[in-house]
Amino acid sequence: MAENQPDFLSKALGYANAQVHEKSLSDAEHAGMGTTFTAATILDEQLHYANVGDSRIYLATKKDGITQLTRDHSNQTEDLLEKGVITEKEAASYPDTLLNRAIGTDSYVDVDKASASLKGIEYILICSDGLTNMLSNQEILNTMQLENSLEDIAEQLVKKALEYGGYDNISLIIIDLTKGCEV
Repeated sequence: MAENQPDFLSKALGYANAQVHEKSLSDAEHAGMGTTFTAATILDEQLHYANVGDSRIYLATKKDGITQLTRDHSNQTEDLLEKGVITEKEAASYPDTLLNRAIGTDSYVDVDKASASLKGIEYILICSDGLTNMLSNQEILNTMQLENSLEDIAEQLVKKALEYGGYDNISLIIIDLTKGCEV
């Protein structure tokens, strides 16, 4: 069953895309609407995920740091970042950050999907670009490493993003795999 999870999530995002796209065509008030979407399940010590847009999934450990699993679907920014042409800091303010993939903007959407091992992972963070446009990965990790409750960590991340100018919505989910989760 685990090997089917990314496909299942991809199909779910495809269905959501069709519904949002249809609404945007049938209702002038919603014309052109779209959204990012990141979905994940945990099964058999694996994180299975699918995404469209620039909402992200990170895996983190206090020892090894933070790793971004998903790839942003913004015009050139992510490609330039991957090629080492610009730094992560430069990417955050790079002028070409329009999405080239989103749920609902076209009749079909290409969904990224994959799985990752959770062995040794302490935290999973799923968040919108309202957080990652304001805070670096290191700032996010530093906040997650504090000995606070998940609620306090989430509040601190949102507070910092707002202090830095938080011009977009800020959504996040933090999962602490060290607290009673058998992974």
